[in-house]
Amino acid sequence: MLRYNILFLLLMISTAAHAEFDSAKYKLEITPELRLFQESSAYPGQTDNYFLSVSALGSIDLEWNNGLTKLAVYPFVRFDSEDSKRTHADLRELNLRQRTGDFDWLIGVGKVFWGTTESLHLVDIINQTDAVESIDGEDRLGQPMLSLAWTSPVGVVSGFILPYFRERTLPGENGRFRARIAYDTDSAIFESSQRRHHIDSALRWQYSGGGIDIGLSQFFGTAREPRFIFNQDETKLVPVYDLIRQTGLDFNLVNGSWIWKLEALYQSNRIENYKAAVGGFEYTIPSGSIEAPEIGLLAEYSWDSRGSDSPSMYQNDLFLGIRIGFNDVAGSEMLAGITQDMQHSSRYISIDASRRIEKIGRIALKLRVFNDISTKDPLYTYKRDSYLQLEFTFYFSGEIQKEKDHGR
Repeated sequence: MLRYNILFLLLMISTAAHAEFDSAKYKLEITPELRLFQESSAYPGQTDNYFLSVSALGSIDLEWNNGLTKLAVYPFVRFDSEDSKRTHADLRELNLRQRTGDFDWLIGVGKVFWGTTESLHLVDIINQTDAVESIDGEDRLGQPMLSLAWTSPVGVVSGFILPYFRERTLPGENGRFRARIAYDTDSAIFESSQRRHHIDSALRWQYSGGGIDIGLSQFFGTAREPRFIFNQDETKLVPVYDLIRQTGLDFNLVNGSWIWKLEALYQSNRIENYKAAVGGFEYTIPSGSIEAPEIGLLAEYSWDSRGSDSPSMYQNDLFLGIRIGFNDVAGSEMLAGITQDMQHSSRYISIDASRRIEKIGRIALKLRVFNDISTKDPLYTYKRDSYLQLEFTFYFSGEIQKEKDHGR
């Protein structure tokens, strides 16, 4: 795949070089990161106490043809001190976009987000999860695609052709957040005989208006979330990627200080057809001053028809959270939440806080705590992986504007 990305990149850069672009924006984010683990590792081979790493995310955005044509290049790389599998590189985006009338098309590597809830992105299926970056599912790998969107009077209809499958990144033997038995990602099994080259497809309708955002989606292709089986000598876990059909719904309603949210899906596969949903609200407490902190209260409930047999930690769980925007010049903000398993004793606590430092970057703190984890909970493999993460992101950015010829 790498050689195709390089060839495509050279082709697009050559195209852009011969075009008189209107503007070019560039940015580089360099982030040193320290993870401190509260307890010693649970499994042999894992590293204790701390991990050091540094990541870099670049972005180049070119526009020409009065902004109707756009080129985006977003490379990413991370170097990790302990886990060789977490040392990796990816093209988050590498694509060409064109706007023609009511149609938008994209070719290349892109990122697409579907969903509305805070605790779980249930219907977001286009991009594969970059699981070595975080356990929250927030980081995604770039997905090769061809997409076409039509803006109609009754909403936006988008179609996707996905010609290459990205396998999920998984921790190495030295890494945290892995199962008791290490993963063998080199021996991945695919239901499709075309393996990574199975052509997936998706279709989505989205409507926004009157405080309502609603999306209906249909996906056909290789599941982004693998299941696992033992290899022949039962020394490694092998990821298995099944073919699935998934129908998704995401809904968002803004009513004054309330935001009501829902995501639901129905998935059919060769193992078991199932339904799942997550829904709730976010309420922003009214404030009499624009300088006062903005406080939002969140509550969401997750359900999975597979019950305790579900590989997801969100099969019968309640999430309660608080979001605070401090309305200061540093853009300080915090999101704290607790997820309680309603069937077992398991609790998962998360805190994210950040603020800008002058004009050079942003400092962030993340805390993840796994408390009283039941042996029947998928989180049990992380029972000793509570950690505190500190990171500082340095920003370097700029913009080049084409000089306009106003004539004489």
